[in-house]
Amino acid sequence: MAEGNRHTRLQKLNGSGVELTGQDPDIRSWIVKDNEGRLIGIVDDLVFDLQDEKVRYIVVDSGKNDFNLPARQVLVPVGVAEIHEEADDVILNGITHRELSALPDYDETRFDTEHEESVFNVFGGLGASAINGGGEHDREFYDHEHFNPENLYRNRRSRDML
Repeated sequence: MAEGNRHTRLQKLNGSGVELTGQDPDIRSWIVKDNEGRLIGIVDDLVFDLQDEKVRYIVVDSGKNDFNLPARQVLVPVGVAEIHEEADDVILNGITHRELSALPDYDETRFDTEHEESVFNVFGGLGASAINGGGEHDREFYDHEHFNPENLYRNRRSRDML
């Protein structure tokens, strides 16, 4: 892979020197489950957008899981996940064994737009019109609901408003 194809705007949070701000919890090391309570893995890290200062992906380590998946790391768009109302768990609603198996392995040294497109296709991608084909996606790519961080925290925020 050409060095020019690697993402420069997206970076893992661990080791970056960047800290999460605000009142939202840091979900790193939290358990990831499906909506039936089956273990998918652990949140290993978060991938954030340097330009927009937003989390774009959750890095899930499937080392221990209830789906008999091989141990590996995969990316899940932040807007696909939700924090459980009470427990410190991340829930991937409606995800299937087939979708988990179809996710490409995450390797930060080989992370590029092709990898993002592969992840997106698993979760019902945008189609060719949303892909710019270059080394990085433009901002409109991240306007999709899959990248809406409000989805991740909505259960906790609605509970706190009661």
